[in-house]
Amino acid sequence: MQFGFIFALIVSILISVFAIQNANMVSIDLFFASFQISQAVVILVSVAVGAIIAVILGSVRQIKGMSNTKDIKNKLKLFESENAQLNQDILTYESDIEVLRNEKTDQEDQLAKLRVEKSEYQGKIDELKVQLNEKQQYIEKQQIALEQQCTENDNNVTSENENIDNAYLEEENEKGQTES
Repeated sequence: MQFGFIFALIVSILISVFAIQNANMVSIDLFFASFQISQAVVILVSVAVGAIIAVILGSVRQIKGMSNTKDIKNKLKLFESENAQLNQDILTYESDIEVLRNEKTDQEDQLAKLRVEKSEYQGKIDELKVQLNEKQQYIEKQQIALEQQCTENDNNVTSENENIDNAYLEEENEKGQTES
């Protein structure tokens, strides 16, 4: 900034010295008019008009630059906010992943416990099946024994009934023979 100001000051001094050295009167034809004016005035007016045009063009460029800078700053803020949101999302997702990993570990532990319990219950079921088979065999043997006993009892009852019937018939025969 200071270098530009010093350079502009030196150029202005050189132009002023040049204009003073060339202070002769010259004829200027501007469109349809003709003027007699000092050459120094023409040089100074030309330099002033050039400086004004340069300042205007520089200002336009600076305004565009400031506008671009403002747009870039707005985009930067937008990107920073998006970046912050994405970082927050990443943290949220990482915590969700950690929670899910913990849940998975807990469920795997529960599954292992359930498998152990299943094997224990399967062993108990197998023992109960063996006991049930033994009891069924015992019951079947008891039923067979009861059926045999019932058959024997039926045979005994039938024999006794026959004996009683025979005894009754003999008694009746004897009564009939005594009466006859």
